[in-house]
Formats: sequence, structure tokens, C-alpha cells
Amino acid sequence: MIRFILAVLYVFIVLLLSLVIIPIGLLIGLFSKKAKRAYTQGLVKFYLKTVQVISGAKITYKGLENLPKDESVLYILNHRSIFDIIITNSMTHGPIAFVAKKEMEKLFIFTWWMKLKECLFLDRKDLRAGMEMIKDAAARINDGVSIGICPEGTRNKSEDDMLEFHKGSFKIAEKAKCKLVPIVFNNTEDILEAHFPKIKPAKVTVTVLPPIDTASLSMEEKKALSDTVREQMLEAYRAAK
Repeated sequence: MIRFILAVLYVFIVLLLSLVIIPIGLLIGLFSKKAKRAYTQGLVKFYLKTVQVISGAKITYKGLENLPKDESVLYILNHRSIFDIIITNSMTHGPIAFVAKKEMEKLFIFTWWMKLKECLFLDRKDLRAGMEMIKDAAARINDGVSIGICPEGTRNKSEDDMLEFHKGSFKIAEKAKCKLVPIVFNNTEDILEAHFPKIKPAKVTVTVLPPIDTASLSMEEKKALSDTVREQMLEAYRAAK
């Protein structure tokens, strides 16, 4: 319980500081988009890395050499915990934004941070809005910001290893003509969600699979892309159990 209290206190302090830090970021953005992204990414990475340290999670990384260092890509994540996002922010290179559900726009200061990071909000009930989100996400990738998305559509609370993937998530990479990098998380739910509100120093495995160059795929390979990636991720997930 001590770790949870420390994490809450730390987040509360960060939120208070945000009342100054976020306006500074917006001001920087008026003069330089690149500087604003570096400012925001650096701070968020530091804050979330600190939360990760407070959690005491013992993380084993596999395939870190597959993380691109000089190009923006689409990251495909399985989703079992909020720590999937925290760890991804901490380990990736360069600016990264995430696709979140529309409901998260109501989270006040958290939403300000997400918008500063250029995150996208998806209304899962509006097909047209979903198509616009795909366009906007592809545009961000082409402008130098990697995008992270969880194609399961929600956090997996079931006993299944992985939920079915929404094929629309993969359209982002096709439209941006960028590489797609799958990241597989094992046991992140045991840090917090499996016994909320306690935070425990769980043993976690993070596996980064080799990038897939969607621009070089045939039409048939593109049609099967979501199933192909899911199978690869399932194999990695089961191997790390």
C-alpha cells in the first residue's frame, strides 16, 4: 500500500506543477513545434519513468534493438494495464502519442498533457470520426511523431491471452506508409490492476518484435496484416509466460 500512496502523492505533485509546466509547453510551441515536442516528451518520460521506479516492477526487456531511433512508426500494443502505456513512453525513442478512447478527454489536467503530446481521442461509436482519426494519426507519423495504439480496443480483463484485434488500427500504418512495431506485455496487470489499489513489484516481460514495413506488403498481406501481427504477438506472449 505504501507504493500506491507514494505514487498518488507523486502524481498529485506533478499535476500541481502542470499548472505552470503545460502553459510553458504551449508557449514554446508558438515558436517551435520541434522544441515543444522535445520539452513535452522529455518531461513525460521522466515523470512516467519515476512512477515505474516507484512501482518496483522488475522488467525484463527483449528485442530492444527493434525500437527505431530515427523514424516515426506505429506501435501496436497488447493491453493489460495502464503500465503498458507508462513503459512504452519510457522505453521508446523520439516523440510518441497514443490513441485513447474519447471518454479520456474528461480527465482534466491529464487531458491537457495528452493534447500537449498530440494524442488522439477515438469515439468508438462514430465510424466517420474513426476514419478521421486514422487520417490524423497517419499525418502525425509523417510529421515525426510515432503513434501507439492498442488494437484490442480496451484493456484485456479476461482469461484470454489476447482479445481480437480491430483491423482499423492497422490502417494507420498503411496510410502513413510507415513501419509497424509490435510490443508485447506480459504480467503488467500484476503491478496494479490485479489487486487494486495495491502496487506490487511484479515481474514483467516486454518483448519488442521486429518492425514490419507496411509499404512493401502486397495487397493480400495487407488484408491479413492484423491477423498476422496478432499471431506473432500471441506467440511472443505465450513464450514469455
